[in-house]
Amino acid sequence: MTPRIEPALLGEFHDAAAPLLLADAALPEVVALALPGLALWLVDGEGRLHRPGGDPARATLPLAAAPAEALAMVAAEETDLAVLRSWWSAPGLPPLLLAANGPAALPALAPLLAAALQPRAAQAAGLQRALVAARQEAERLQEAMQALLLHAGPPAAQPAPVLARAGEPAATAAVAPRDGRLALGQALGLPLSGVTALALHLEAAAGTLAALRLRLHGAESGRILGAWLVPGGALASGWQQFDLPAPLGPLREGALLEVVAETSPEDVLRLSLEDRRSEAPVVVAGGPAQDRALAVRVWTAPAGRRFIQPLHWDAEAIDLPLAPAGVAVALPEQLFAAARLPLGRVEARALGQAPARLVATLAGGEAALVVLPAVPLNGLDLLTAELAPGLGDAAGLEAALWLQPADAVLASLGDLSLEPPGARWSGWRSPRPGEPLRITLALPLAAARHATVALALRNAGPTAADQIRVEFTDLVGRRVAQPVGGKAPAPVRLAAVAPGAGVPSLAAVRLEDSLVLGGGSYRHLDIWLEGVRAGEYGWPRLRFKFVLDGDAPALEFRARPDWPPLFGQWPEGNAAMRIDQYGPYLRLTEAALAEGLVAGLAEPRDQAMLTSVLRLLPMAVATVARDATAEPAEYDMLLGKARRLAAGLPG
Repeated sequence: MTPRIEPALLGEFHDAAAPLLLADAALPEVVALALPGLALWLVDGEGRLHRPGGDPARATLPLAAAPAEALAMVAAEETDLAVLRSWWSAPGLPPLLLAANGPAALPALAPLLAAALQPRAAQAAGLQRALVAARQEAERLQEAMQALLLHAGPPAAQPAPVLARAGEPAATAAVAPRDGRLALGQALGLPLSGVTALALHLEAAAGTLAALRLRLHGAESGRILGAWLVPGGALASGWQQFDLPAPLGPLREGALLEVVAETSPEDVLRLSLEDRRSEAPVVVAGGPAQDRALAVRVWTAPAGRRFIQPLHWDAEAIDLPLAPAGVAVALPEQLFAAARLPLGRVEARALGQAPARLVATLAGGEAALVVLPAVPLNGLDLLTAELAPGLGDAAGLEAALWLQPADAVLASLGDLSLEPPGARWSGWRSPRPGEPLRITLALPLAAARHATVALALRNAGPTAADQIRVEFTDLVGRRVAQPVGGKAPAPVRLAAVAPGAGVPSLAAVRLEDSLVLGGGSYRHLDIWLEGVRAGEYGWPRLRFKFVLDGDAPALEFRARPDWPPLFGQWPEGNAAMRIDQYGPYLRLTEAALAEGLVAGLAEPRDQAMLTSVLRLLPMAVATVARDATAEPAEYDMLLGKARRLAAGLPG
C-alpha cells in the first residue's frame, strides 16, 4: 500500500526547512511532539499523511518519493506504522521510537534532534561567514566601481569635500606641552565613513626640534586609519591640514583623534581650543579637565572620488591595532629567551613551569648589560622595566633603561649612546628599600617599529663583598593618550522664557538605526533628538534607544565615545545601571520609573533631561517609526508602547 498525502501539502512535506518527525495518529497525547523547530506529520492506519488538526480524508495523492530528511518515526507498537515503513525505499530508514504516548518519546527524541541540528548550525555559521564576506566584497566592489567611473571616459568633475566638523579657535584658550610632552585625545563626534581630511589649529608654533604626531582611529576597534608625523620645522601658526590618501570606506565606528607633541626648552607649541564650551571636551593626559574641544575641522568625501599624496603621512602605522589605553601590554616572552648577555654575570633561571627570568649577580664596582634585540614598539608611548632585587641586596644598585637602534652592536656600557636617531635613556635609578624598581622610558614620536632595548646594571658598593642579586621580571608597554567622551558640560542657562515653557521642545528628531531580532521578540529604534530645550536647560543633542524586549518597553542610554554625554552624574549603584560587551548603560523600564529613578538622580539637570525625553518620546517615536516600518498595525503598536512608557513618568 502506498501512503497518500493532501496535494496542497506535498511541497510542505518535502521542504527541508525543519527536521521531519512522523508519528502514529493514534498515539495518545501525540500533540506533545509538536515542538518548535520540528515538522510533525501524523500517519493513520490507512497510510494517510496529515498535519496535526488536519483532515486525513483529504489525503488523496499517492506519495511518489520519501522526504529527503526525516528525524524519526514514533509509534506505540512496531506494527502501527507498518504501511509507511514497508513502503519506504529511500536510503536511511528513520529510526522507530516506541513509546506509550507522546511525552514518553521525548527523552529518546532529544539526542536525535541534537544530532540533526548540529549540521544545520554548521551550515548556518557557514552562511553567516559567506554573508559577511559578501558584504565586504560588495563594499570593495562599490569602491572599485566608483574608482572606475572616475577614470573611465572623460574626467568627471571632482566633488568638493564637505565640511563635516567646523571648529573655530578661541582667541586665548590653548593647551601646551608640560615638561616637553603633551598627549591628548578628542572624540570627533562623527563616524569614520568618508573622512578625507582634517585640520588642526595651532595658536603658536616655533622651533625646529619639536615633533607632532596625529592618529585617527576607530572608537570600537582601536585600529589606526590615519597617521601623520610632522617635524618641528614644518609646523606653523594657524590651520595645519592633514589629508588622507583616499576617503575612508563605509565604516560606522566613531572617529577618535589622538595627538602627541614633544618639544625642547627652546620650542614653542600651543594647540588651540574651540571658542565655546563643548559636550565632548578634549582629554589631556595628566592635565586638568577641560570644558572645550580641540579646534579641529573634518572634511568628508564619497569613497573613490578623491585621491591625494598626503604630506607627513606615516604609512607604517596604518592598520596597526593600538594597545588598550592605559593598560600594560606584556611584550613577548621570546624576548627574554633571545636576550644577549655581553657583560657581567647574568643567567636565566626558571622556577617550576614558569618562564625563565634573567638574574644578575653584581659584586661591588661590577656592571652587567642585558640586550633585548628587535623589541616591537608599534603604537606604544612608554616602556616600563620591572626589577626585583634580592632581599637585603638593594643598597648600591643602580639601573638604567636604554633605547638603541635595532642594528646596534653593544658589548659594554661604553657602547650605549644618545647620538643615534631615536636613542633614549632613563637615567640611573635606584630602588627604595624593600620595593621593586620600575623604570619607565618615554618613546620618541618617530620611534622605529622595532628597536634594541638595553638594561644597564651596576653595583656602586665600595667593596667586592657588597654583592647584589637582581631579577629582570618584566617589560611592558603603555599608551598615554586616552580619547574618551567628556563629562556633560555645566548646565546651560538659557534666556528667560515665557510661562509654560517648561514643556520640552526640540528642533529635530532623526532615526539612527532600526533593528528587529528573533522574529520581532526584540527590536529597538536608535533615536537622536536635536535642540532640546526645557525651561532653563538645553541640550544640543540627545540619543537613546527605544527598546521593545518582548512586551515591555524601555529606554537605553549608553556611555560611549560615539554617544553625546548624557548625565552629569550617572546613577552608579542603581539596579537600572548595567554593563555588556559594549560598555555601561542605563536601562529605564516601567519598574524603574515606578521606583522613583528620575527623582533619585543627584543633579537637577539630569532629572530634567530624563523627564524631557519621556515627554517627547511619543512624538519622537511617531516621527521616526515612519522610516522603521510600512505596516500600519506595527506603527500603531510602536506608538502605543511609547505612550505606555511615557505614562509611567510620575507627576
